[in-house]
Amino acid sequence: MGFLSPNARPIMGFTIVVLTTMAANLPAHEASHVAIGDTEMSTMYGATQSDGVGFGPVSTPTACGALPSEVGCKVAATTEETVRQPSLNTGLAFNIPARPQGAPTGSEFIRTIESVNIYKREAAILKELLSGNIPDFLRTAATVHTRFAGHEASITVMPDYLAIGSNTDFVRVPVNPQSAQKLAEAFGGVVPTKKIVDETYRQADVKLSPVAMHHSIGESRTFIGHHHRIERQRQGKRLGALTAGHKKDVINSRRAHRFPDRVCIYGWHKLPGAPIQPLSTVHDLHHVDYSHGLRLMQATITVDGRPTQVQEVLSNTELAGLLSHEGTLPTSLPTPS
Repeated sequence: MGFLSPNARPIMGFTIVVLTTMAANLPAHEASHVAIGDTEMSTMYGATQSDGVGFGPVSTPTACGALPSEVGCKVAATTEETVRQPSLNTGLAFNIPARPQGAPTGSEFIRTIESVNIYKREAAILKELLSGNIPDFLRTAATVHTRFAGHEASITVMPDYLAIGSNTDFVRVPVNPQSAQKLAEAFGGVVPTKKIVDETYRQADVKLSPVAMHHSIGESRTFIGHHHRIERQRQGKRLGALTAGHKKDVINSRRAHRFPDRVCIYGWHKLPGAPIQPLSTVHDLHHVDYSHGLRLMQATITVDGRPTQVQEVLSNTELAGLLSHEGTLPTSLPTPS
């Protein structure tokens, strides 16, 4: 945890309070992401909201490939969480249709959405994912383990964020919460919670460093540009290994239900495990950008050696802590009014 600097100063009507401990430990390109009291203001997005703490870049971009990958690093577990190496499943983990013959590769698909508006782009991305145009490595999964109040759970998660294309040519794509919920229901999955995002990073085989992009953040050309930077950092690592740290997650949270017309994001972890992006609902429901990703968890998990549904766990006050830092929680994302 950082502490509040005594040197907070008013700028443009906002009181800027730097988390000095966090900033001191960040590289220059990340230290420019500052926490602003209880108001999230981003120079990237030009938006403000009195809802938690967020980050906005004010520095120039880092050169492509300048960030090193960090692999196999472990973080000490808390007393209620296990940190065991995840085991990859060999069978199909999600109900994803077979990739259609002749489906476009990731780079081919991105070119088809370069000039469309955000609504048509979202519809095209959703259609492509639902059709099964997803690389094979995402069809298997990794197992993340948690422990709470004497109970243990094994949760199956995707090894990486949803992407369009083949194993040899794919692009990770962001989706809004409505699309995320539709994909979860179609594939037999659930949108993850903050706790599962934390545990996925903690137990990941491959830990990548967050890479910031500072221009045209909501455009498809930036999606593929960011993807290429991730792949340069991931070079030499096994495709399908549980990989984390390179995206912010679209998540399920009580705050998502409190603000159903907003996107709830969290993550972009870096060693030793702190997220750059705290839990935030600053952006409206249709906002997506290069930094967002969707990693589903399977709707069926194992608790104390027995298969059970995520819905049953999240609605049980004794067991909800296996999946949630917030206690009981609805399983599905809310439907906006």
